[in-house]
Amino acid sequence: MPILSAKKIIDLSPCFLVELPVNENSIEIEYTIDGYQMHILCEVDPDGGASISGALGLYPVNKITIIAQKEVDFTPDIPVSNSEGKDFANVQPFFQEKLNNYGPVVVEAFRRILSFYKFNLNQPNLDPVNFKNNKFYDMQWYDNNGHDYGSLTLSFSSPLVGQTNRLFEVEPYRVSDYELLKVTLIHGSTEELQHQILSDAQSAIMGKNLRRGVFEMAVACELAVKRTFFSKQSFSGDAFEFMEDKGKVKVTVLEFISSIAKAVFNESFKDNSSIDYQRIDYLFRCRNKIAHRGELVFKDDSGNVCEPSPEIVREWYKSARTLIRWLESQEQLK
Repeated sequence: MPILSAKKIIDLSPCFLVELPVNENSIEIEYTIDGYQMHILCEVDPDGGASISGALGLYPVNKITIIAQKEVDFTPDIPVSNSEGKDFANVQPFFQEKLNNYGPVVVEAFRRILSFYKFNLNQPNLDPVNFKNNKFYDMQWYDNNGHDYGSLTLSFSSPLVGQTNRLFEVEPYRVSDYELLKVTLIHGSTEELQHQILSDAQSAIMGKNLRRGVFEMAVACELAVKRTFFSKQSFSGDAFEFMEDKGKVKVTVLEFISSIAKAVFNESFKDNSSIDYQRIDYLFRCRNKIAHRGELVFKDDSGNVCEPSPEIVREWYKSARTLIRWLESQEQLK
């Protein structure tokens, strides 16, 4: 049986940051999913990199090629028109049907790549959730019998993503991430809502929308606290939802991660990370001002009204990430 291939070339502007040996210029991954043999090629811009050491470089990825291959009953011949050009009119129904099959597989592969870089490596301004609704109508089709049915490319850009920004704890792809990326491509991943919202907060802060970033960071922290202390699978979770609906829950996030955590886990975030705890305190003071007055301000411990600078908000962001990681580590010990 012939093997029909669909290839999608995605030009990036640039989108992802990777760390590779200086003599390598691509990442290649092969895997099988739903009967399709998949080939992923991520190509870096060798002229746009920055040297980390003599053996490693930090590069932006400027092109991704995704190929989906599968055995089919037949592949059509390409008729030649009277003008000696290729006439694709009669094969359009065939490729329309195949597009409906191959298209979602290729799109899902790219969505999972976006998701991996966004959530596993904390790279900003990627939106895998919305991208899953897009379709690639312009793929290159060819088979293993020498038929080439033509090709086009799609441009996809995401500003700021390729920048190395340690202020936001953005991590480049490293060779050690290969297996995890491959597992993500094969099995997909489901990110908890707090991680999605925290990633949105990161993008808002980078886009200088500090008020939205602060608000979303606080929401992400609240979600993480509720998940840790009141899981859906527990009776305490049902009790919490009942009391919350009745307006009888008055405990704050700060109380949960200090005194209550000490009682439940025998340790507290306040004791373990006092500086991060102070930043979370200020974060929620500012969130409350935003929620009640729409103002990006907070009162410090001396009673002074302060407007957080971008640098302060970035520190809050790192502390929010630290808190969520700490809560998840406690949850794993249950």
